[in-house]
Amino acid sequence: MTLIVNELYDNIIRVNASDFPNLRVITGYSSRDFVKKIITEFPELKIELYIGMALQGISEKDHVFYQKATKSGKAVVRYVVKKPMIHQKVLEFYDDDDDRCGYIGSANFSDGGFCNQREVMAMVDNSLDYLFDCADASSFLCIDSEIDKIVPIVDDETFQNDESASNDFQNYSGLKAKPFSGYKESENISEDGNHYSKSLESDIELSIAKGQYIDVPVFFNNRSFFSVSGCDSSLSLDCIKEYSKIVPGHSEFEVEIRNGRTILADTNNSFGKYIIFHDFNIRNYIAELLEIDSDVAFNTKNMCDIKIELVLIKDNHYVMGIVKDGIERRELTF
Repeated sequence: MTLIVNELYDNIIRVNASDFPNLRVITGYSSRDFVKKIITEFPELKIELYIGMALQGISEKDHVFYQKATKSGKAVVRYVVKKPMIHQKVLEFYDDDDDRCGYIGSANFSDGGFCNQREVMAMVDNSLDYLFDCADASSFLCIDSEIDKIVPIVDDETFQNDESASNDFQNYSGLKAKPFSGYKESENISEDGNHYSKSLESDIELSIAKGQYIDVPVFFNNRSFFSVSGCDSSLSLDCIKEYSKIVPGHSEFEVEIRNGRTILADTNNSFGKYIIFHDFNIRNYIAELLEIDSDVAFNTKNMCDIKIELVLIKDNHYVMGIVKDGIERRELTF
């Protein structure tokens, strides 16, 4: 296995583009400028591009360019529209005689990935067909007539993807929602367990007053902070300052949700930056609390002011609900 860590554009794109007529790519993110750069420098190269994180949003100008490039035959651009989204970075040059040169690694198919950031790519001998088959089965062409109903097409002035928004994540404190105001007396726990008990309500109020909670945006800068995989769900804490004071890394705990149910969760993952909820679909839970259909697409437009809240009640025990900017918490119930 050969590792490439310097001058990726020269040592991967330029080295191979003159020797192979075809290039297929799976990437989390890309950009019109980078694709245009390759098309201009290597006009004979046929590019097939799968954008794996498209459900987080595509900038309007990028989308228009991808559509024009696809219609003209200069490239074929597809958006992954099924979950789980694809964050892989895979490139393969090939010809009609089945000669191939493949790479996998960390670099998105963008100027950031290949020119501006420190990334690593590895040349591989393994067949990459399975990865591309999966991407193809999960994607639609960018020129599909229904694509803008599935993938958020975002105004360029507000658009930021995972690469460009990383600095903004560090500046988001996650502690901006209104303090918990308590439930009305009629909203105390009922026979079917739909609401919390009076004592737990007081505990929540006390924890909020002490600042023992975090609010995690459902979407922020066109990025989804939750995902569902199989029976489990995850919640990214990437943009929350000092989250470890409330949710320590590499720990296991209980999370209490609506109807008195308790679920198991942990942060036993890389750097403890993700909460993993076991046997729990967080997307359906958000839809339930917002009283919307579970099939409704979640995107920046309809989720920009919704936050998932975790309140530390005692050691290794949290209460989880949702809050919305400008609305009292009791109106959105935990």
